[in-house]
Amino acid sequence: MKKDDVLKHFGDDSYAVAAALGITRQAVEKWPPVIPERCAYRLVALTKGRLKMTPALYEKPRRRT
Repeated sequence: MKKDDVLKHFGDDSYAVAAALGITRQAVEKWPPVIPERCAYRLVALTKGRLKMTPALYEKPRRRT
């Protein structure tokens, strides 16, 4: 899940995102462009599926042999 999509859903309000997840605003602001996986799953549940999880964003690259 992308940080931009989360913020857009919450009206570009990092306080609202933080309150929904029970974390600090600073934690939200420190997220990388792809948010932590556990937060993504929680947001899917909290938004009743309006925000979508994209598992491919969290897959580790495969090593070529």
